[in-house]
Amino acid sequence: MPQTTEQRVLELISSGAAEKQHHQAGELFLLFDQLSPIHPNDLAARGGNWVGGGFETGHPAGPWLQEIKWVGKKFYSTDDVQPILAETPDGGKEWLEEWGRAKVIEAKYRGVYTATMVYDDYPIFDYFRRLNDDFVMGVMETKKWKDEGVSFFWLQRA
Repeated sequence: MPQTTEQRVLELISSGAAEKQHHQAGELFLLFDQLSPIHPNDLAARGGNWVGGGFETGHPAGPWLQEIKWVGKKFYSTDDVQPILAETPDGGKEWLEEWGRAKVIEAKYRGVYTATMVYDDYPIFDYFRRLNDDFVMGVMETKKWKDEGVSFFWLQRA
């Protein structure tokens, strides 16, 4: 039986291929565009803790996120998000205050209204699509790297 798009993306994540194999942005957009939207409130539900990782595309965000030891996001509510959580030396998580806070709105991206995280202090937008109740796929868009395109990532509810 053929895999659904959700199953294909989840397999990339669970096998480690998301981060270890190179992917073309066009290939990832084909998958992303087939996923269902997610409501902003769903990200803060059940504690709002998410761990994450990236899809290797050669985008400069990948090495930067590894350098800062990015591990996820914390959604307290749609109006209060810690967008950058990093791993501490003891294996815990801490919010990187220098990246400020964010909020989640519903915005149209690639023809679909979906949860979109907007950073308070930086020109960064994260667009989310649902894989299942515990996983989402995201696209980060920022003016900082506008010439390099977008960065793809995933989050798993913790």
